[in-house]
Amino acid sequence: MKKSKEIKKTKEIKIKKTKKENTGFALIELVVILAMIIILAIIAAPSYSGYTSRVKAEVCHANCVTLMKEYDAYLASGNLKHSEALFQAFYEDYDGDICPCGGVITFKDEHVFCSIHSD
Repeated sequence: MKKSKEIKKTKEIKIKKTKKENTGFALIELVVILAMIIILAIIAAPSYSGYTSRVKAEVCHANCVTLMKEYDAYLASGNLKHSEALFQAFYEDYDGDICPCGGVITFKDEHVFCSIHSD
């Protein structure tokens, strides 16, 4: 009988020890991790917004160059001379958005310009 009581006590002690070891994260640890995530987000947000604005400008420029080449080919294939009305008709029939920010597209001095991204 003594042995069975000792075995029970030993098992109870082991159970208590394992319960103490599996308590999880302390509140201060969670607060520290949350603060680190917030600091990283504060650092990353401005660089991400700068990156997206640069990419939008590059996309607009590439689309303007493509539009200019297609318009030049259109003029050459029809043996036409440029006019504002002709460019507007061509642009209205053009399939696709040029400026991702919604800039107004114009044709001046044999180049396509965006009202937002062109210098």
